[in-house]
Amino acid sequence: MEQLDAGGRFRSTDDEVAAAVITRAQPGLPQVQPPVHRPADSSRFHGESGLMELDPLSPPGALAAARVRRAVRYGSDVYLPTWPEATVGLPIVLLQSSLWSAGEAAGTYVTDVRLSNLSDDVTVYITGQQLTQYDRRVFAACLNHYRLDRPLTPRGIELEIGRTFYDLARLMGLSYTLNTHVAIRSSLLRLQAASLRIRTRTVDLVIERLLEVSLDESYPCCPDTELKGSNPLGFRVPEEFAQLYGLGTWTPVPKFALEAKGLRSWAVAFYATHNKPIPHSFTTLHALSGLACRPNDFRTRLCKVLEGLQDQEVEQSLRVSRFTISEDGSSITVWKAGW
Repeated sequence: MEQLDAGGRFRSTDDEVAAAVITRAQPGLPQVQPPVHRPADSSRFHGESGLMELDPLSPPGALAAARVRRAVRYGSDVYLPTWPEATVGLPIVLLQSSLWSAGEAAGTYVTDVRLSNLSDDVTVYITGQQLTQYDRRVFAACLNHYRLDRPLTPRGIELEIGRTFYDLARLMGLSYTLNTHVAIRSSLLRLQAASLRIRTRTVDLVIERLLEVSLDESYPCCPDTELKGSNPLGFRVPEEFAQLYGLGTWTPVPKFALEAKGLRSWAVAFYATHNKPIPHSFTTLHALSGLACRPNDFRTRLCKVLEGLQDQEVEQSLRVSRFTISEDGSSITVWKAGW
């Protein structure tokens, strides 16, 4: 069902996936374990995009088997893929752009600004405030809400307020405090105000709101000193976002990367989209990181981060085994211990 192409990428087709899920569901046949998702070789954004359409009359187990690899439309419901518990699945096209800055938020509102991206085949435009890695962490917690058996909620259906700020803090791996509450609220507002236009070889997508948020009617009148973890909230990841979870277009990002800070967090997430060493110029990496610093300072800081990730206490799948700098000092190549 799955083969490696010349670039080391996994290849699969909708027909092969459909055949696999039907085979697994037929009684009397050996039950094949679902394949482990592997990050694509992502020197460039590639792979199929969009939803897999699954017949609602498919045998039991077909939906779960199909969601191992990609997002699925099952009848009228749209489901994100499933990913391992210690990770959050994120689209490669966003991880390889400057959407989630490793620096501080500028706080300025921008209109239809093109983001830096690793691939020449991809364009991403944002309207809204510059997003940070804290926003990525909040958004990842919202995505995790849909990891198991919850479909995305289509527009036009009233948002259910079924979560609290305490719940969201815990999903992020944080202890609830007043400062955490205020930070989450600010992030939710930035995510709701963010609009994206994404164009790849196979996707032309407009996401009017990266996240839709609903708060209790009394919440806006509540002063910061009276905020509580029990304050209710609702959120919705738009259905169209699922189109970024095609075959080979998303990857599980370790929660370690989401919980780390600054350039360390960015580097772990960026190299989670790779499965083999690929040279990248420092100029490109600097632009993708969103850090506002001198080029020489960025190079020094990145090398220091990579040296820290060589520590034996770092989990093997995240650990850097070595890295090399080109003779002219313009590019860097990273090897991970898990490859």
